[in-house]
Amino acid sequence: MLQTIEIQRKERSAWIWLNRPKKRNALNNQMMIELITALDDLENLSEVRSVVLAGKGDAFCAGLDLEMLQQMSAKTYEENLEDSQRYARLLKRLYLYPKPVIAALNGPAVAGGCGLASVCDFVLAVNTAKLGYT
Repeated sequence: MLQTIEIQRKERSAWIWLNRPKKRNALNNQMMIELITALDDLENLSEVRSVVLAGKGDAFCAGLDLEMLQQMSAKTYEENLEDSQRYARLLKRLYLYPKPVIAALNGPAVAGGCGLASVCDFVLAVNTAKLGYT
């Protein structure tokens, strides 16, 4: 059961929607796990020729969830390392994905969200979209 993303199939493309609009689609551990799993599942479907990554609401992705960032100081070194490696796995998975990945930016892509867009093969953005690292 997906909690933080939605997947839609449109013709020969799969759309993965970041679906935490109230949090401006900020990445948390659940979303990263769901994204990696979705990419793994879609890779094996021959009818899916490309993947589009998009955000619900008015932002593509605001980076890491602030609640997750606030909890970092209470975590052990190993737990923080695991969180960092999860994000790195997601970026590497997108960057090396064997099918074209298109980031469809409907709004801001900030910090970790800019990282997501940066590793996609193509980025299409509305003219009001902002990309940047804080």
